[in-house]
Amino acid sequence: MARELAGRVGLRAEHRGEAERLLTRSVDEEVRRGGGKLDAGVLLARALSAMDEWTAPAAEEYAA
Repeated sequence: MARELAGRVGLRAEHRGEAERLLTRSVDEEVRRGGGKLDAGVLLARALSAMDEWTAPAAEEYAA
């Protein structure tokens, strides 16, 4: 099941977790730079929803 999931999302669970943490930090920094005028929740949701698309090219390598 884990391999199947990794193939679908393009990343292993631990790597996806690390990527999500980095995205969260990036969003927090962007909100800080924007003086708090940006909605962190919306930005993070957009980034996380796009993660599968960004990581899809790695799926073949992870499946091997």
